Amino acid sequence: MSGRAGRRGYDSAGTVIFMALPTSKTRRLLTASLATLRGNAPYTTSFLLRLFDYVNGWKDQEKSITEAKEKFKKGKLVDTTDTLNTEVRIKAALTLLDNCFALYTKDEAKRAAFNRLLKYLTLFNVQLLRREQLLNAKCELTGFAQVATALSSFEPGNLVFVHILQKGEFHKLCKKYAEEPKKLQDTLILILAHIFTNKRLPISYDTGDDSNKPALKPMPDEFQTLVDEYNSNVDKLLLAFLQLATEKRHLQSPVFELTGKIKEDSLDTAHLDVVSPFDEDLILDEKLMPAAARTLYDHRGNKIQMNSYAYDFWKNGSKDDLIKINKLSQLEYWYLIDNFSHVLIGIYSALFDVSKQRDKLLDVMREIADEYEDKFKKAFSMRSNIEETVTVEGKREKTKKWHRS
Repeated sequence: MSGRAGRRGYDSAGTVIFMALPTSKTRRLLTASLATLRGNAPYTTSFLLRLFDYVNGWKDQEKSITEAKEKFKKGKLVDTTDTLNTEVRIKAALTLLDNCFALYTKDEAKRAAFNRLLKYLTLFNVQLLRREQLLNAKCELTGFAQVATALSSFEPGNLVFVHILQKGEFHKLCKKYAEEPKKLQDTLILILAHIFTNKRLPISYDTGDDSNKPALKPMPDEFQTLVDEYNSNVDKLLLAFLQLATEKRHLQSPVFELTGKIKEDSLDTAHLDVVSPFDEDLILDEKLMPAAARTLYDHRGNKIQMNSYAYDFWKNGSKDDLIKINKLSQLEYWYLIDNFSHVLIGIYSALFDVSKQRDKLLDVMREIADEYEDKFKKAFSMRSNIEETVTVEGKREKTKKWHRS
């Protein structure tokens, strides 16, 4: 305990002072055994995409890289602090992947198997990015990869958003409701709430007729089809690579074929097995899986409803309803609305870098992001200072700089 009390990198030991604690609790803290630390997969799909972006660098850096390489003569070591050098970036990336914390928390007997599994999980993520046309044959970023990296803080929704964006469904929606701007905004907020929020309602929630329903309404069918298509591709690809990582290409032992589950075509039933096919040391956190907006069911087969707090706040702008109707606690409702507001701002910023001039989707996203943030700041008594900036085209625009009152 005292070893963690010092300043990292400065003190080899620190001092712990117990204040206003009973002697029995102090004694228990001093004599209790340390908790077992267990690592997990050290990366996500978006993290690997950003890692490839780091390794490949940018096209405008080619000249700087060439000049940096000329500084070193043959026979001399490469400067490990020179991140402009491709070899240094590759070495840094491999060091990160080969020395993850999870490997050092396993027994020697399990370490080799877990290391092999991590390699196949890496291949799964790379293959998924290739299928989504975010990486080319040389593993260089392509297509809407920059949009995915810009929204990497909101994964896995960023990959689902890019998948729908590539299909052109957002632009079709803009054309469909060209004469109904308010309905277009409401529909976009509903779709984005499905993709980027994951607050579940209790299983005991009553879905009866109620004018104040906190359940998120279904998104349009064409968008739900694309989301289901993406999630299905992720499941099938992940299952294939997990089977490839096993010796006999099967997750289940032949002993359990007597139960009737012979086909291994889905991972959805893995948590229902009496004996899990996965090692107890492997924590399968669903947040590590690049899938979002799934249709989930409880143990009775009933559909699990999602909380519509993000969409409801867009409609009424009331923070009191977030507590009364959406049943959010006072400790979380500010952060949830703030996070979704940042999602909208992030989408606009990402689209701004790749969109053409007078893109309808870009214009609508800017209007939505501004209006949602206005409602957020107003509901939580936060004021804004309007600043005037000059854009690249020479046009003057009003930008907002928010401050808490």
